[in-house]
Amino acid sequence: MSSPSLPPYKARCDSAEEAQRLADNVLRFAASLPRGTRNDWLSLTLRNDGLSAALIHHQAYLGQRNLLRQHADLSARNAALHARVAELEQQLGAARPAQPANASGDGRGDHGRPRRHSVA
Repeated sequence: MSSPSLPPYKARCDSAEEAQRLADNVLRFAASLPRGTRNDWLSLTLRNDGLSAALIHHQAYLGQRNLLRQHADLSARNAALHARVAELEQQLGAARPAQPANASGDGRGDHGRPRRHSVA
């Protein structure tokens, strides 16, 4: 198995597109390395200012895109849950006959014990 070669790069990027291409190349190269080597290589690579800025920009973009996707997914799930709760509440309301506070009507409290009446 041949060892991966380092992608060409320069110290500074002249445009956002160039920074994006650089970050993509660096991440692709890093992904081809064994796990321990990858972390060491990336930590050494991040010492280069231009490369560091490109990677940070790229990771921030990916992180923001991922968070927006997660937020949209959670919002959709939340809306679906609220709709389901409203539907169940409506079904329960239609199925449940109206009952007085003391459903048994025999003067007993909520737990089946006689109510205490204050003597004034």
